[in-house]
Amino acid sequence: MTPPRRGTWPTATRGPLGRLTAAAEGWRSAPATVRLLHRATLLELADELTPAPAGDPALRAWAAARDGLSARALARAADLTRVRALAKAVEDALRFARDGEASAAGHGLCRAVESAHGFGERPVAPDAGVTAAVGRAVDVLRSAATDFRGADLAAAVADDLRLAGVRWDGGTRWPGDDWALRVRNASAEDPPGSGSYVVLPEWQPEPSPPTPV
Repeated sequence: MTPPRRGTWPTATRGPLGRLTAAAEGWRSAPATVRLLHRATLLELADELTPAPAGDPALRAWAAARDGLSARALARAADLTRVRALAKAVEDALRFARDGEASAAGHGLCRAVESAHGFGERPVAPDAGVTAAVGRAVDVLRSAATDFRGADLAAAVADDLRLAGVRWDGGTRWPGDDWALRVRNASAEDPPGSGSYVVLPEWQPEPSPPTPV
């Protein structure tokens, strides 16, 4: 059998939950330049998929409505329909990222955010499989948006990027010594002695030069 082309998945044999988690996992190995450029959108997507906290009124309303097996089955079917559309959007964005089409990848991620909007405003489903799969996708999307240890960012950064929360180490390449010093001064080693650093919230983009009058 001919193996799938790079950036494709055998979707005919993978359900929507598997497709979503596989596509999210794929973003962790997507080009670092694209991940850094669109990290805010990756984090927004993860936020949309994060379930509401246990005390949220939406949770109580859902619990009160899920009395019978039919209600639970209908909820699972509805969630899987949404997950299927979401998985396709994340897959499409990843294909663009792997092909070096950063702008198209960003548009694809925005479509994924739209597809996921409101997904976490109630429990994802009273189904452990759906909850676990979406939770895994949330974790790896956050990792894709924050973990740049060993990444080559020499051509990826711009003065207006928001780097707070980025994790890096001695193997991370920055555009030059000035950038490396700025990032180092705005970071803390976490945990101490690990050689792994996190850019602190105090990070500020380089101010733009004044516009000539």
